[in-house]
Amino acid sequence: MDWPKCIFGTIHGYCLELLKSEIVEFLKYDVLNEIQQTLLIDRNSKKSGLTDAKTLDGQQLKRFVDTALYSQALSILRESDLNLKALKNNSVYGGLTSYEALLKEKGYLDYSAILAKAVGALAKEPDVRKRLKQKIKVVIVDEYQDVNPIQEKLVEILHNLGASVVVVGDDDQTIYQWRGSNVQNIKTFTLRYSGAKTIKLQANFRSSIGITDVAILLMSRSPCVFRLFAKASFR
Repeated sequence: MDWPKCIFGTIHGYCLELLKSEIVEFLKYDVLNEIQQTLLIDRNSKKSGLTDAKTLDGQQLKRFVDTALYSQALSILRESDLNLKALKNNSVYGGLTSYEALLKEKGYLDYSAILAKAVGALAKEPDVRKRLKQKIKVVIVDEYQDVNPIQEKLVEILHNLGASVVVVGDDDQTIYQWRGSNVQNIKTFTLRYSGAKTIKLQANFRSSIGITDVAILLMSRSPCVFRLFAKASFR
């Protein structure tokens, strides 16, 4: 009997595995972490588009000083739904083409490129779509309230290829909007995915009554004590 194969991991991990297993070109690519990405931009400040980019008040971006901000902006541009008309004369958006060319020249993938290339392959490569349609039967996404537009696009494509989609999340716990997550994904899920059902998880199995009672007592007696307790607990 052939048992179904389950894959556990992050969205980035899944997309990287997809690229390495389905697209021969990416077998030779290395993945940059954030520090390596910063070093690449600094060492290739012109070719990466950094020193051609400007702030809103016309100041040219500088190596070492503005590199982290520039790389964050490039990530947002590749992972969000863009208003291209509004970005027409934006110098940072103009540098995106140079940066992507640099990545290709060096044979690198950064975290945003992993998502973008995987979604691009699934959207445009018929052979890849055919193979994935045969492999992927169910997609489960945890912390769904924190997915951004390109991650949601991946979920949507897999669903359109025939996979059943299950998402788990809480719209009150969105904490990554600063990096592009869109809480509307979870709020409108049942409207966008035909036949979807909502199951509310209202029982707390993580904390016993004793733990919650002590926490409530601390908060009611002294908010300062609670803050110190919370700070010490996460060290």
